[in-house]
Amino acid sequence: MAEDRTRHRLVVSGVVQGVGFRPFVYALASKLGLSGSVGNNSSGVTIEVEGPAAVLTEFRQRLPTDAPSLARIDAVSVETVPVVGGTGFEINLWGLVGFKAGWVEGFEVNLLGLVAGFDIRHPAVKLPGYGRLGFD
Repeated sequence: MAEDRTRHRLVVSGVVQGVGFRPFVYALASKLGLSGSVGNNSSGVTIEVEGPAAVLTEFRQRLPTDAPSLARIDAVSVETVPVVGGTGFEINLWGLVGFKAGWVEGFEVNLLGLVAGFDIRHPAVKLPGYGRLGFD
């Protein structure tokens, strides 16, 4: 029998931009085998995360306890949204989760890599809906 999946949209407010919070969310979701994405919003970050309900509970519990030391979570709102399926987790650089930009197919700029010292070839950091540039 297929595992029951649930999808949640979490809106996290506080000091969660510019402190490594999105890469932290990516690492935690990936470690737990969850799919979805994380992106900035006007007051913090929006996370859409999908997987088994028990694992989503663990993810939500670990957000404040495992967050980067410079982060401060003031509030987390949780909303259940329709399951979309898919695999893997993405960091959306250009704003809200699900944002689609009108760029040329295959275009990607990795500002996170430039600012935070991440490998610019890292597969987690991409413009949603577009492929990676040929770095290899």
